[in-house]
Amino acid sequence: MYNGSKDIINTKWGWLHYNAPNTVLAPTTNLVSGNDYPNGAILRKAFHDILRDPQEYQKREDVTPTITYTGHFKDGIAKAGFLTNTFLLIDPICVESIVENGLQPASVFWDNMRVLAFEADFPVPGREYEEGYQGFTWVRLDQLIYNFYELRLMKADEVGMDKIWKAAQKSRHQAFVSMDPEEASSYTNSCGLWGFTRDSVIGRRWSAVKDAKEAARRMGELGV
Repeated sequence: MYNGSKDIINTKWGWLHYNAPNTVLAPTTNLVSGNDYPNGAILRKAFHDILRDPQEYQKREDVTPTITYTGHFKDGIAKAGFLTNTFLLIDPICVESIVENGLQPASVFWDNMRVLAFEADFPVPGREYEEGYQGFTWVRLDQLIYNFYELRLMKADEVGMDKIWKAAQKSRHQAFVSMDPEEASSYTNSCGLWGFTRDSVIGRRWSAVKDAKEAARRMGELGV
């Protein structure tokens, strides 16, 4: 809502929501770096089952169906333009990071908000990965659309998910922010009450644009 994604999701970007199998137990405390996510293989199989036949997946006895409709996709989800090398998991940790300690999102620091992203085809036989990488990474919510999805959509062959995970180890909560070391270590008290601070990743970009416009305005007034 606050980082520009509100006008992109379901306009330029689309997303589909499905429930994981009821047998999957999600941790309620942050994962220690390097530990595998319980039932990761089950989640990946469920994701591929959804891609293969979403309607059939919703009929499974161990799945609580959602109202997600894909009947208008003539050739299925994969050929409808959806990213299939990555899926997100909204678990109790993700929810708690958004409504931290029962507070409304406007009062919660945005740099704490995060979501789990899984590499759909991990592990690929014969491929070498960064030591400690287990096929998923946390992603800071305010960088999900831009820095993260940009890499997964445009540069997946150049920058593997394990490289993204490695970059995330430098960030608070080990949640990916950026491949740039300076941005990766950025953490601010930006929140809905006062917006993105000038030293935040998005705030710095907004400020640069604002400053450039102000400089152009002043130069115009001076006739330069």
